[in-house]
Amino acid sequence: MTHAPADSTKSPVQKAYRGSRMRGPIILLAVSLLAIVVIALLVYPEWQKLANITAGATGLSGPSAPTLKPKARLAAKKTALETIWSFKPMHRWRYWDPFLSKNVEQQGGRVCTDLTVSEGRIYFGSEGGVLYCLSSSGKPIWSFESRGAKVSTPAVTEDRLFFGSDDNNLYALEPKTGRLVFNFRTDSEVETRPCAVGNTVIFTAKKGIVFALSSKFGRLLWSFGCDSTLSSAPVTDKRLVFIGTDSGRLLALSLATGDLVWSFQTQSPIRARPAIQGERLFVPCWTGELFCLSKPNGHELFRTQLDGFIASGPTLFKDRALVSTLAGRVYAVSTRRGNIIWSRKLAEVVEASSVVSPEGRVYVGAWDATLHVLDAGTGKSVAARGLGSVVSHAAALLGQDRVIVGTKSGEVICLRR
Repeated sequence: MTHAPADSTKSPVQKAYRGSRMRGPIILLAVSLLAIVVIALLVYPEWQKLANITAGATGLSGPSAPTLKPKARLAAKKTALETIWSFKPMHRWRYWDPFLSKNVEQQGGRVCTDLTVSEGRIYFGSEGGVLYCLSSSGKPIWSFESRGAKVSTPAVTEDRLFFGSDDNNLYALEPKTGRLVFNFRTDSEVETRPCAVGNTVIFTAKKGIVFALSSKFGRLLWSFGCDSTLSSAPVTDKRLVFIGTDSGRLLALSLATGDLVWSFQTQSPIRARPAIQGERLFVPCWTGELFCLSKPNGHELFRTQLDGFIASGPTLFKDRALVSTLAGRVYAVSTRRGNIIWSRKLAEVVEASSVVSPEGRVYVGAWDATLHVLDAGTGKSVAARGLGSVVSHAAALLGQDRVIVGTKSGEVICLRR
């Protein structure tokens, strides 16, 4: 006699009831596990606070302990060289394209000058012949358009801002408003930074003339003609004016009269401005020589040969001259003996001068699209920040904790230092 399986004798209703009884405990277990997870997530922050309090009581907490208040945590995350703001000019201008044989319109342009800071305002020139003034927060205050394609690095005094243009003019503006006070026309480009001292502004025209004007209204005080073109900006000690020529001659002119007091002949062009420290004058030559001359009479004290062409002036800091070369190096040369204290290879090309903070941090941009920070004492790298575009001109310090830098893409970037 055969027997059918037990379930075969049950009705469909009885089978469904049994299945529901089996699923009940499984659903209850799943709900319980989910509740445990939710409760754990809700309670976890309280466990974390308790752990922090315990760590503090046992001396395990520190400046970066997670018990910091929300604002303190935010402040602790601020790091060196983080971007605070950026500004990119969008002016329109036209230039002659020799390959297309026609004028081409462009919007914006590369930063074509060193950055200058005065009384919390930032000044720089942009390709297209426009000079900009920004606030310390990066907001445009005013802009002034010359008739050229490039302008020079500006020189700023309390009531005047001077800059040149390749439209053959020197311009004098009010620094706060950008209002034109006067312009002085020459017969060639004014490409280098003017030098303003007292009631006088000195500047050079490319074809070889040095001019001294009254800084108030632009009256000509004197001029000096050279036998060479001029690519070097003038500097002064309030008695003499020092200018290098493309023929390699360093001129010392009287600030009062423009008369030649002495000159020194090198073997290569002087295309970057000299630097003054006490009674010594440091003269960079295109072929890599750095001369140290006696300021009163031009006698050579020493010379140091560096690797690479020199296109920008030295930056003096304590007992050293910091020099950038187109071979991609930055050198620290002793201002006392002329020996090389340190050198550091940063990129294929370093064109810009350095700027040094009071605490001895050297900021210099390079053609590797990076702002490098070095220790002035040792030359060791402290930090670096990629900017996405080549840097060809000197940065500037803004206040106690910021550095601003301009790029070939036309952007001015403010970084925390």
